[in-house]
Amino acid sequence: MKSPEAEFERAVNAFQTGRYRKARDILTKLERNVGAQPVITHLMGFVLLEEGKPESAIPYLREATKLFPTDVNVFNALGVAQRRVGDLTAAQATLVHAQQLSPNDPSTFKNLGNVLSDAGAREEAINAFRRAFALAPDDEETASALASEFVRAGLRDDAITLLRDMIRNTGGSYDLLMQLGRMATLAAQPDEAKHCFDQALTLKPEDADALSAKISTLVLLGDVERAIEIAESNSARSKKSRALGVARLFALNYWPDTTPEKLRQVAEAIPPRLKLKKGPPHIQTMPSTLKVGLISERFRTHPVSFMTRPFLEGVNHDDMDVTVFGVNVPIDADSQAIQKAADNWIDLTGMSDDAMVERIREQKLDVMISPSGLEEQELLDLFQGQLAPVQLTAFGVFLTSGAKSIDGLVSDWHHTPQGSEIGYTEQLIRMPDGYAPFDPSGEVPALTDPLDGPVIFGSFNTLQKLSDNTLALWSKVLDAVPGSKLKIKTHSLGAAGCRQSLVAKAAENGIEEARLILESGGTRRSILDAYNGIDIALDPLSYSGGITTLEALWMGVPVVTLPGQTFVRRHSFSHLSVAGLTDWIARDQDHYIAIAAQLADEIRKTPNFGRNLRSTIQQSPTSDGVRWASDFNQAIRNFMG
Repeated sequence: MKSPEAEFERAVNAFQTGRYRKARDILTKLERNVGAQPVITHLMGFVLLEEGKPESAIPYLREATKLFPTDVNVFNALGVAQRRVGDLTAAQATLVHAQQLSPNDPSTFKNLGNVLSDAGAREEAINAFRRAFALAPDDEETASALASEFVRAGLRDDAITLLRDMIRNTGGSYDLLMQLGRMATLAAQPDEAKHCFDQALTLKPEDADALSAKISTLVLLGDVERAIEIAESNSARSKKSRALGVARLFALNYWPDTTPEKLRQVAEAIPPRLKLKKGPPHIQTMPSTLKVGLISERFRTHPVSFMTRPFLEGVNHDDMDVTVFGVNVPIDADSQAIQKAADNWIDLTGMSDDAMVERIREQKLDVMISPSGLEEQELLDLFQGQLAPVQLTAFGVFLTSGAKSIDGLVSDWHHTPQGSEIGYTEQLIRMPDGYAPFDPSGEVPALTDPLDGPVIFGSFNTLQKLSDNTLALWSKVLDAVPGSKLKIKTHSLGAAGCRQSLVAKAAENGIEEARLILESGGTRRSILDAYNGIDIALDPLSYSGGITTLEALWMGVPVVTLPGQTFVRRHSFSHLSVAGLTDWIARDQDHYIAIAAQLADEIRKTPNFGRNLRSTIQQSPTSDGVRWASDFNQAIRNFMG
């Protein structure tokens, strides 16, 4: 029989080689044979923590801190375990003590940064991560955590600079390249994003996450055809990879020939990510006040906020009590307005999937809503755990989720007319006046004096919406109005490659470069103000303008649209219909050209033509949050029976 010392060495070896269960079995047997010994208690705490059992690890680690009161590693491990079970106050106290034991230990500052981040103490978390990074400048995990905290604090440029420097100095790991690529995407730098994802693919050539990110970036660059080519060639893999399936689905939304049936087929094939325990029971009796929840990372300066805030501010609190769950939401004017408008605000940042599910279930909601659907696929996956008896997608959604866990999709009769049900796995809940309310948020720029000179058509939609058939149609519009020009303004045009690609693509479809005015994006206010520089907005064919169209109308610019079959090709059709501006909705391409030409003539004859548009849209049901919230309450109650 091996000696206790030899058995303990076997446990140490198993731990060091990642065989944690084996180490635990040996230690358990040792403890039974020789009793609780300091070294066994010490190692058992670390083993259980690495096994993902922080609750079981804490008693051992707490005892180990008494047995080894100067061992900073034990205090670090205890702090990590306490954080994992959600006891942030205890974790912070433990790690502060660890700092006192070893003031220059980088792991202590990193662990403390994680705890402070979970607690929402942004500035303190950044300071802790900075200290850890200064002590260990080659530690990629610390660099990644600091970059993420920068983003949460609204310092995305600092995050990008940090990651660029780290990749330059270390050569760039897969994880850092993916993180920088995702940040560059959000910063409207698709050229850099694509480079990062290409580099990640050289490190992991078959990686589904990197490939799906590349597909999405190609879409942002306006190369939808290439994106779909890659996505379709990996269609078999997309049935096993959730990321690939979602990237394929979103790319297809920008393809002119995509049908609602095709979108549903692809959505239904996307595999679930989580397997969660069964959730709350069904509602037995209709409550007098519905308890409603929304969860998103986009309760900030984002279209989701522009559509959910008017709803929250319009809610009759006798009808509904609304809890908003935020995840990694930075502090800005829009996020603060959302928090103020909600009945309850709960921050889920840093929680595990199971912890988030449990926290949401604790609220005993009647209805739970995803305002982004598959665009926030990881949060949508939580709905598999049945967060509430009734689960919906609403506000910022534009296609079916394909998920059995989602009961209904909030739409309207313009987006989803009778007979369109075949494109959705959910039941359609059709609102009487638009699928979401809208408020441009903040101070809207004043309308300036009418333009002199040639008629300026414009589109502030993203490049991926500008398909060949759209540009070919716009070429005919320009020909119908001699001397006119086309102004395209979008963030991606800040990238030289995007600009050159668009000029070439426009030329192929009959639009000379001399007739183009190309501008990159800017602040939201500057983008709104730029509408003062165009006369008429032209809506794309393959993917209609949503918020873009509403903003144009708010800025006194008429919009010409030709609706298609899919949800995303009917945004402007819905907005114009709700506002009573149906004269600008075309029957076919010839009618589209005729409407644009007629508007150009009317605008030149009537200089103040667009002045009344702002009041028109302000007085429409779309801008009436109180009315929309009341209709929503009734629609949900009807849906629930």
